[in-house]
Amino acid sequence: MTAPSPPKTKGWLRLVTVPLSLLLILATIVAGQEIIRRAPDYDSGSRPYVHTGGIGDTVDGLTFSVVVASVSGASTVRAGFDEDYHTDGVFVAVRAKVTAHSEAVLLEHIAVVDRGGRVFVATPRFFQVFGGYYRFQPAVPIAGEIIFEVPRDAAPGLVLQLSADLILDRRNQTIAQVDLGIGQSTVDKWLAGSAPLELTDPEVAA
Repeated sequence: MTAPSPPKTKGWLRLVTVPLSLLLILATIVAGQEIIRRAPDYDSGSRPYVHTGGIGDTVDGLTFSVVVASVSGASTVRAGFDEDYHTDGVFVAVRAKVTAHSEAVLLEHIAVVDRGGRVFVATPRFFQVFGGYYRFQPAVPIAGEIIFEVPRDAAPGLVLQLSADLILDRRNQTIAQVDLGIGQSTVDKWLAGSAPLELTDPEVAA
């Protein structure tokens, strides 16, 4: 007596389920990649909080506020013991008033940024009390000058950036940014003059 043949259903199921399983795995991988692509990464989700303004505006920096009163420039600065410092670029002096809100503030980031994204910190060629060393006391407005040395082509369009946050990659920090309103004609006028900029000490402002 011949034994009955096994049912062929399992073979057909194997032929159907294996490719289907592969398709499901592939779809899962594709969907996962799409979710990752669309989800904001750490950098894009952790950008600085930039508060902007112009000369004369009160710009908030979270723990302090700043008002830029004026901007001037020259090819020479007189600082220290009446010593003159010269540059092939241009010195840009920003006169600003900084007021700490409810606690003492040390500005960890002080810089100007040009239209191309180049960053220039306060010049280290001479000592500047206001350029990163001054601790502002709560509710005491302090006015002073910060002098930067930049290439001539960088001066038009400069913006001032101030921040009290100590974050090396500058993500998630609050930045007070002020457009200094410098045009090419202003830079040309500065460089045509012969009078040096004179660095003054910070003082309590009204």
